[in-house]
Amino acid sequence: MAKPFPCQAAGLLNPAATDEALAEDRKDHQFSLLEIAFATAATFGSEREDSVPAVGKYAENRNATSLALGHAAPDFGMTRPFTRPLLTDPMDGSVLNGPFVPHSSQSFQCTVCGAMAISPFNHAVLALTCTFMVMSTLSLSLMGLARKDATAAFNRIAVMVTSCASIAYFLMSMGMGVLEDENGMRVYWVRYVDWCFTTPLMLLELGVIAGADSWQTLLLIVIDELMLLFGIASSLSYSGKWPFFMLGLLSFAGVVLKLFFSLTSKAEKLGGEAEMLFKFVANRTAEIWCIYPVLFALCECTKTLPEEVEVAGYAIADVIAKCGIPMMVWVSTVTNSRKLGLGLIDEDHVAAAEDVEDHSEAMAAAYDPELVKSEIVSDPVVKSQIVADPAQ
Repeated sequence: MAKPFPCQAAGLLNPAATDEALAEDRKDHQFSLLEIAFATAATFGSEREDSVPAVGKYAENRNATSLALGHAAPDFGMTRPFTRPLLTDPMDGSVLNGPFVPHSSQSFQCTVCGAMAISPFNHAVLALTCTFMVMSTLSLSLMGLARKDATAAFNRIAVMVTSCASIAYFLMSMGMGVLEDENGMRVYWVRYVDWCFTTPLMLLELGVIAGADSWQTLLLIVIDELMLLFGIASSLSYSGKWPFFMLGLLSFAGVVLKLFFSLTSKAEKLGGEAEMLFKFVANRTAEIWCIYPVLFALCECTKTLPEEVEVAGYAIADVIAKCGIPMMVWVSTVTNSRKLGLGLIDEDHVAAAEDVEDHSEAMAAAYDPELVKSEIVSDPVVKSQIVADPAQ
């Protein structure tokens, strides 16, 4: 039980109390709180031997401890800070049994936590995804060196895609490029920077396959960049999260419509293997890209799914879209001896294809029965013979 203050016993609790009496009250009051701290230490000391110093040690040095109370609060438990209930002085709110942490140390800890803001699971997923991207970059580079044909252009674009993704995932795995929103939720803004570079390249691949002109491909890329800008605004905003998300969905719908109408019509004009390859790649790309808005809505808009699911879901979708589809394109083109109608990449192939087409039309016209009949009828000699002898 705490001892009564000397000023209480003397009846000095009034505005006219002297400074000496108040100082004595403070010392005795803090000494009483120290007795409570000793009892608390005895309770928790059996559970953790090193949580607080032994009670007996401080009981033997009570006089020395009380002498220090007039200057600063004692520093207990420096080896294991905050492993016991903290006792504060009601008179000024100072902590009596807690360690002293300098302000510079507090700032350093906050900086370290901000730089390493990802969990071990997220770090492992991001590092593994970075490894997949690097391996795909090396594989596609070797494939481009192995074949000097139309697939070389696809491989060059795919290498740029996986290279950008490798850098982005390396930064995220190191805890860089991470921000916290107003609610304390982490936003991986490097991911959006990666998409701003890689998704236009992926659409460029589809434009090359379909034989689309430059303006159509440029319009498709502009709509794609608008979609990504709305996504960035939605992830960083709190009040406008859903409006920006809906605008991003409209832009995504524009990308899909442009992909399946304008570019598909171009691919159908090429026909053959080119049409089949474009439809396969376009369908797979659209299917994989549909995963992103679903993950965005469940993870970043509603916070329904945890951060680990968000990181793993985006990583899986990126690996399939950026590594899997280029591999499919390369395998499909290599397994066919023809150029798959993709001569748009090489001007020599374009000229050769036009010559073959003109020759085919000439041969077809030469053996057209109607054309032969019209030429026979127009010949005056043959016409006179037919009139003279209708049996011919």
